[in-house]
Formats: sequence, C-alpha cells, structure tokens
Amino acid sequence: MLFTIVYGILIFNACKQREQAWSRQAKAVFLEAVGNELKKLDKMEIYGFHTITSLFQ
Repeated sequence: MLFTIVYGILIFNACKQREQAWSRQAKAVFLEAVGNELKKLDKMEIYGFHTITSLFQ
C-alpha cells in the first residue's frame, strides 16, 4: 500500500513537471510567432508608406 502511494506521488510530480515544461515551451513559441507577425506588419507598413509617397512625387 505504501509503495502504491509513493509511486502515485512520483507519477503526479513527473506529470506536473512535464506540464510546466510544455507551458513554458508553448509560451516561447507563441511569443516568437507574435514577434514574427509584428515584423511582417512593420515591413508591410514601410512598403505601403514608400508606395504612397512615390505616388505623390
């Protein structure tokens, strides 16, 4: 009985650590994706601005 309880606690802790690692990884990937999208938008705005100014010249 004691062995089962200890084993259950170990399994629970291992799963909790995996969940925390997955959460950190998901957060990092999400922030990287958002950063990439913002860079794309910056490039689009710069390109759009140059296109508009070239029309006025």
